[in-house]
Amino acid sequence: MKLIRTLVQFPDVIQEAGENYSPALVANFAYQVASEFSTFYHDYKVLKEENSSARGFRFHLSQLVGEIIHKSLNLLCIDTPERM
Repeated sequence: MKLIRTLVQFPDVIQEAGENYSPALVANFAYQVASEFSTFYHDYKVLKEENSSARGFRFHLSQLVGEIIHKSLNLLCIDTPERM
């Protein structure tokens, strides 16, 4: 839940960063998302989860995290790899 609560803050962080001319807010947010996702990935199986509903949810959550990190880094003009 902590990861999801963080992800929903993305539009607000972007707006605040723009209003305050503070790209550091975007950088800190991307770091926070990456850190929370690392904890999530350590604690929960994603592709090896036996329950198909949980596996699907976790997979889509992982994709969303990737998209938000990609968009955050793109706003900071940092290139990201297509896949890892």
